[in-house]
Amino acid sequence: MTSPGQELRKEREARGISLKAVADATRITPRYLEALENDRLDLLPGGFFIKGILKAYAGAVGLDADTLIEKYRRAGILGSAGPESPRKIPSSAGGSKKRSRSLAGAFAVFIVVASFAAYFLTRPAKTTPPAAQERPSARIPEPAASTPPETAPAPVAAAPEVEKGLRIEISFIEETWIQVYADGRLALDGLRKAGDTAEIRASTELLIHLGNAGGLTFRLNGRPGKPFGRSGAVVKNIRITVEDWASFVREDGTGDT
Repeated sequence: MTSPGQELRKEREARGISLKAVADATRITPRYLEALENDRLDLLPGGFFIKGILKAYAGAVGLDADTLIEKYRRAGILGSAGPESPRKIPSSAGGSKKRSRSLAGAFAVFIVVASFAAYFLTRPAKTTPPAAQERPSARIPEPAASTPPETAPAPVAAAPEVEKGLRIEISFIEETWIQVYADGRLALDGLRKAGDTAEIRASTELLIHLGNAGGLTFRLNGRPGKPFGRSGAVVKNIRITVEDWASFVREDGTGDT
């Protein structure tokens, strides 16, 4: 009885498709494809992404992805882990920084009010000088007042346009498996190599899954982002919305990606 990987190799060879052609079409490295055909799913980058690699392989050689995944599952090679509930990466010390800024602002207002009060309480009373004795003098006719020329009002500078929605610019520094959903639609899927880039826009939400959290850097709405995790770490369900996107970027604007 042949294994799922052996059947996969036979189907590919029967269609006259080389392993290199599959790698070029799916952007999956040949060693991962060889691991599939040798039933070595333990060599792939995390169980969460095994189904994605199987689907990409099936599409490249013209097989049904669901049937292929079911064969691996029945053979006991592929687990049947259920979906995980989305989670959001907490922002670092956001609450304490906001409280510190509020206390600093209240203290600044108190200093200004106290300074004004001290000025008005301590300044000397204004005295009116005695009226000078009027002396008869020849009246000099005043020149006729001339009306100054009207000047055009200075143009008002337009306020900078505020970017709406979400825009993420990704630069890959290591080989990374990634999936990105924009407003529930799959916008990016597959393996990316060092030097690749991608830009994705969404109106309300971005959902990101990573097989190598430290394999990329990014900018969010034009600002440098915080790292998603260390190199080689699998991080799933990174949810970014228009309400909380600022918690994913660097507050001081340093560390440009």
